[in-house]
Formats: sequence, C-alpha cells, structure tokens
Amino acid sequence: MASTSLAFFMFNIRQLFYAYQTYFLRMTKKVIAMDHQHNPLAQTKQQPANSVLSNWIIFLAHLLFILAAWTLFIKYFFPIGYSIANNEPLTRYIYWDLWPIAHIWLGWALLARPRYARVLAIGMAVIEIIIICTLFARFLAEPDWSIWRTNWFINKAFVLSCFVLILGTALYRPNKI
Repeated sequence: MASTSLAFFMFNIRQLFYAYQTYFLRMTKKVIAMDHQHNPLAQTKQQPANSVLSNWIIFLAHLLFILAAWTLFIKYFFPIGYSIANNEPLTRYIYWDLWPIAHIWLGWALLARPRYARVLAIGMAVIEIIIICTLFARFLAEPDWSIWRTNWFINKAFVLSCFVLILGTALYRPNKI
C-alpha cells in the first residue's frame, strides 16, 4: 500500500513539474514577445546587445526555475512522501528553506528585466555563495552521507555553480543582465 501511494505521489510530482516547465516556457516567450512589441529597435537587424534577452540569460533564468523545483522536491515533497510511506510525522525529514522563492524571483527578474535585476543578481549571488561555502565547510568538517544530507549537498553544489555563473555574468557582461 505504501509503495502504491508513493508511486502515485511521484506521478503527481512529475505532472506538476511538466505543468511548471510548460508555464515558464510560455512566460519566456511572452516576455520576449513583449520586448519585441514595445522596443522599436527589436524590429531592426541592428540591435543593441541589451535590447533582446540573450539565450544565456534565458538559460540562467530557467536554471533558477529548475533549481527551485528541485529544491522543493528534495526538501519538501520527497521527505513528505517518505514520511507517508513509513507512517512517520510529515515534517520529520524536512529542511525548511525559503530560497526557492528567491530563486524564482531572480529568474523572473532575469526575464522581465526590471531596473534592479543586475543589483539583485549580484546581491543574491554573493549572499548565496557565502552561505553555501560556509555550509559546505561545516558539513565537510563532519560529513553525514545519509540520503537526506547527500541530496542537500548535491543540490547545493548545483545552486553554488548556478550563482557563480550568475555573478560572473553580472560582473563581466553587465549589459547582458
């Protein structure tokens, strides 16, 4: 019975992720279309470097959306499903974290390009890099390679690499953000 409910839970998560992916791909196309619609330079062949979203910025925004979904899955959905399957308290294995909301906000800012997008990208990247490096130093001093901490570690390694890329882009190619 527990494996059936876990399989049903995983199927629903897969459907949710597909809907999430479809929604953000549609939103990206709308943002690009709005940029072309309201920007007379976007219709000409010679476009300034910052008039149209680059594929790199679109990639970084979608990477943030995927990382937010992944973080939600490994920090909330997977632990809750495991708890249900083993008849344990629902919040026993949850590591509470609100960073996925911030990642979605930054991903949106990279696509929508409000005036504060570059400052937000630099600030969030610096804060994330400092926090993750500190957490890695603490973790690696006394590692616990349980399924929960290993998932956390792998997720944070990807989040760290994402924010290093964002910081590098914001500092070395400021016209892209």
